[in-house]
Amino acid sequence: MIQKSIVSILTLFMLFTTVCQISAEEVLIDKQLLEKILERQDALEEEVRQLKDQIKKRAIPAVTSPYEQEVEYLKEDVEDMSGRLDTVEKKSILDKIRLNADFRVRMDYIDHNNFLDDNGQEKDGRTDELWSSRLRIYLRSEVTDNIIFHGRLNYFKLWGDTNYDPPQGGVTYDLAHSAFSDREGNLHVERAYIDYFVPDTPFSLSFGRIPLGEGPPVELKNYTSRKGTWPKIVNDLEGDGISANISLDNWTGLKNAMFRIMYVKLFQNYLKYDGIEMNDWRAIVSAFETEIPGVKDSLLWLSHTRLEDIPNIFGMSPPEDLGKVDSYVAHLQFRNLMDGNLDYFAAFNYTHTRPVSEGVELAPGYEVGLYGDTLHDDLGKSRNGYCIYTGLRYKLPLSILKYPRLGFEYNHGSKYFMAAPPNDGEMIDKIGVTGDVYELYYIQPIHEKMFCRLGAIYAGYDSYNHLMGVFSHRPESDMSMFNTYFLINVRF
Repeated sequence: MIQKSIVSILTLFMLFTTVCQISAEEVLIDKQLLEKILERQDALEEEVRQLKDQIKKRAIPAVTSPYEQEVEYLKEDVEDMSGRLDTVEKKSILDKIRLNADFRVRMDYIDHNNFLDDNGQEKDGRTDELWSSRLRIYLRSEVTDNIIFHGRLNYFKLWGDTNYDPPQGGVTYDLAHSAFSDREGNLHVERAYIDYFVPDTPFSLSFGRIPLGEGPPVELKNYTSRKGTWPKIVNDLEGDGISANISLDNWTGLKNAMFRIMYVKLFQNYLKYDGIEMNDWRAIVSAFETEIPGVKDSLLWLSHTRLEDIPNIFGMSPPEDLGKVDSYVAHLQFRNLMDGNLDYFAAFNYTHTRPVSEGVELAPGYEVGLYGDTLHDDLGKSRNGYCIYTGLRYKLPLSILKYPRLGFEYNHGSKYFMAAPPNDGEMIDKIGVTGDVYELYYIQPIHEKMFCRLGAIYAGYDSYNHLMGVFSHRPESDMSMFNTYFLINVRF
């Protein structure tokens, strides 16, 4: 124990002696060397001061210690990460909601001959300038991998006077639930529906305000892709409903083969409590479509449509509805024939009308119904009608003009063919004409997203098909109509 204490004391004494020797040596440093060190320190301080002045003039943040430098680096990293996150967030939102639009300006000249005025007298009429604007906004959102939302808003406005009333039998688009009847410039929801694809199955559902109008072959004349489900000769209205779809590709070996069953509500009466006794108007459709084997970019459509309870628009009772209509349609279409220069379509629609035997009493002892009345003793008599609709579009091999298109369409409707009014912005109800219609048009591409169209339409009526003509006999007619138009359309 004593030995350990002696060792410790000796150790402390040696350490103390060493420190004293070091301190003594430091005291004996050369005075000249110290002066040189001090001069060098002054010079370094002056350089640092000058650098700081230069940094301030250049607006560069000064870094005076390793810690401050590290903080500046971290700030730069955070700002860079924040910018990247903003970009990712914006891209994520845009991926979920896609927004597109198109805008169109159109001018029409319309000349009517031998049309009926409000007094039932034949006369001529002409509209020199009928200007209109249309804006459509398209919405699409991929909610999940198998749930997709589609929407389309429509703004339509006639220039100047918004009360343009076409002659009887000329244009029959003025239907309450048609977007085209809204000519005051209000924003209208044309489409709003969900596509739901059942996972790991060929089944899907579409429900909401589904895409009925602007089906084939409207895309040819509109210089775009297919925008609607039903061919134009079937229906060109708006409607709310449900479509159950099944893909047949794997079962049949066909390409783009689909079978659909659709339930559509075209009119709903909310005024029954006010004494307006009208039934709701429904449509039930079964349809099959496919690409023709071995023919690329082709379409074959076969369908049956049952229009239930056509509403009594007079609002009088009885009857609560006017009857039913069955429609059988075949539509055939080819794209890019003859090395991609020719498009062609042909469609046929056969309608069978079954009116109720009770009519609307317009005068004491006089009742009218669908294509019949008590005066002719054929109230409730079934009527058959048909429509043929065909046309082609040719791509002119003129590269200097960006390959313009020249198109021609023809359709013929029989006396008792029942067609739905148009909803694609056309001023002439071509498909509803009971007679012959010819149209020639020219499409001039201006840009990838812009084109012009110049067209002329001639319609010769075999019978008057104005509103009252649907509810009584359609008298023979020598009415004709000539329409020329020019439009500019931009997509963005």
